[in-house]
Order: sequence, then C-alpha cells, then structure tokens
Amino acid sequence: MSKLLAQDSGYSDAFVWSAVILGLCLAMFFLVSFVRKKIRSDIDDTPVTGFTLSDLRELHRSGQMSAEEFEKAKAKLLEATKAAAAAKSAPSRDRPTS
Repeated sequence: MSKLLAQDSGYSDAFVWSAVILGLCLAMFFLVSFVRKKIRSDIDDTPVTGFTLSDLRELHRSGQMSAEEFEKAKAKLLEATKAAAAAKSAPSRDRPTS
C-alpha cells in the first residue's frame, strides 16, 4: 500500500510542475506579446511620406521627374521629416517623469 501512495504522490508532483511550467509559458507569451505590441505602436507613430529620397533620386535619374520637380519633392520630403522628428521629440519633453 505504501508503494501505491508513493507512486500517486509522484504523479501529483508531475501534474503540479506541469501546471507551473504551463503557467510560466503563458506568462512569457503574454509578456512577449505586450513588448511586441509596444514596439509596433512606436513604429506606427511615424508618418509615412510615400517616397524616400532614394526613390526621388531614381525617378530623377530615369527621366520621369524634372530637376525642378525633384527639388520641390526633395524640399517637401525634408520638411516632412523634420516636422515628424520635432513632433516625436516634443511630447517626450512635456511628459512628467514619475
């Protein structure tokens, strides 16, 4: 009879540790999901300009864009980039530290 009880406690220990490991796996899953969501939301806050400076240069080189159009588009792109950088840094200065 004592051997039977010893075997039963072994199985109950296995079930307990399995539950603990499963709980830790679930906790890690939710932690990783939270971190990924936070990182993605930071990336999504940046405005999409549509074209990069490299795209504009390629259009100009291929003759699809005149020099005047290239300069105007380049100025708009640089202005949008500076405005986005200023907007991103402005809220962090106004945020109270805790």
